[in-house]
Amino acid sequence: MAEVVEVEIDQIRIPETRVTSYFEPSEHDALKESLRSYGQRVPVILYRINGEFWLADGYHRLMAARELGWKTIKAIIYDGDRVSLDIDNLITAAIRGRNNPAQFARVIKKLHDEFGLSWKEIARRVGYSAAEVKKYYDLNNLPQQVLDLVGSGKLAVSKALLLLQLPDPRAQVQAAEDIVRYNYTEAQARELVRYYLEAYSEAPVQPRAPAIERSPIESRL
Repeated sequence: MAEVVEVEIDQIRIPETRVTSYFEPSEHDALKESLRSYGQRVPVILYRINGEFWLADGYHRLMAARELGWKTIKAIIYDGDRVSLDIDNLITAAIRGRNNPAQFARVIKKLHDEFGLSWKEIARRVGYSAAEVKKYYDLNNLPQQVLDLVGSGKLAVSKALLLLQLPDPRAQVQAAEDIVRYNYTEAQARELVRYYLEAYSEAPVQPRAPAIERSPIESRL
């Protein structure tokens, strides 16, 4: 079993590209109160890389401890490299199920583009299929405004991927905003994308969102 040690908070580095579980402000406040009242029950996970401590898991615990004025935090430390650090971060995020898909996509891109890992290797180490890994990678081709909607949970990954069929980033953003505004189902989002493609094939003008038929039940909501 790995040993739990105290590490100075100021010595811990946080990767610029990582996946962080989403916390409501009230949840963060509750975590701080728990740390204040009962102490730290779950250690953060660190990787020692070239003599530096890098955070793999426990971002919200670390931030709460820092806000409370703690100088040290309990941690489990592994020796590794940046690839192992990013893989551990992805695995933990996937297990929790509250990850930011846009951040997940950026880490996948980093592993593939910077570290040269294949889809198959990333999939094997993270526990996803190679096809699923490639889908997350493809999200990076969307404009930041769309990725922000994905990251906030307002736009599902499956709907965002449909927007990759549109050649114009402005149309991708407009379509994404329409999908969120009108709470389109995936089938309705697919119809919206088809409408945009047909409009662009006829004239280079900004298409207007179609009036997609909604069921009687949806219309009353």
